[in-house]
Amino acid sequence: MGESMTEFQGGGVRDSQEGKPRFDLLLEDRVPYEHRFLTRFARRMAEGAEKYEAKNWQKFSDQKALDRARASALRHMMQFLAGETDEEHDVAAAFNLMAASYIKGRIEGRW
Repeated sequence: MGESMTEFQGGGVRDSQEGKPRFDLLLEDRVPYEHRFLTRFARRMAEGAEKYEAKNWQKFSDQKALDRARASALRHMMQFLAGETDEEHDVAAAFNLMAASYIKGRIEGRW
């Protein structure tokens, strides 16, 4: 068994988590499911899918769309920091950052 392997009770062996993404660390402790950030983000995605269509944001691939996503991300972040509560501005900012990152990758030919 290699150094990076872990053996569990019963003899099962798993590779190390070292150097791998830890999605489990994104979940907040002591926060109810419906209030967790990822739950609220997923709810926002579901609302967008109903309003437009599923993964509509992946259709964008030009500079104009990138500029719009960046501007929306900044606006929602400023609204969040100002304490506005008319919508979940933290989630909206995160969505627009994700979309901007995706669009930027498309423009650069990474995917």
